[in-house]
Amino acid sequence: PNGSPFSSPGPLPTVNSVVTDGAGEGWQSGHPCAPGDCHIGIAFGQSGQGAMQTPVQVGCVEIIQGDNLGEFATNLTLQYWRTGDGWVSYRTRTGLRGGIAKI
Repeated sequence: PNGSPFSSPGPLPTVNSVVTDGAGEGWQSGHPCAPGDCHIGIAFGQSGQGAMQTPVQVGCVEIIQGDNLGEFATNLTLQYWRTGDGWVSYRTRTGLRGGIAKI
C-alpha cells in the first residue's frame, strides 16, 4: 500500500504489520479498549505531511483477532476521512466473537 499507518493507542504499526497475509507481526493496543478508544489504519496517499488528503473508501477489510474473552472487539467499524466532515463510518460489524472478521 501507498501511505502511512497510524494507531491509537499502542506502538505505531508498520505497513507490513497491518497489511499482511497473516505472517506479519500484527498490532496490539496494549490494554483493553472502551468502545471508540482504539483505532488502527492507513492514511493513503503520500507519506508524512498531507497523507490524509487522499480520501479512500476501502471496499473490505479482514481482521484477525484473538479468541480469548477480553482480547477482541465485539464491534468493528470501517471508516474513511473526508475533509470538512472528519471520519465517516460506512460499514459496521457487531456481535463478533473473536477470530476472523470481514467488514
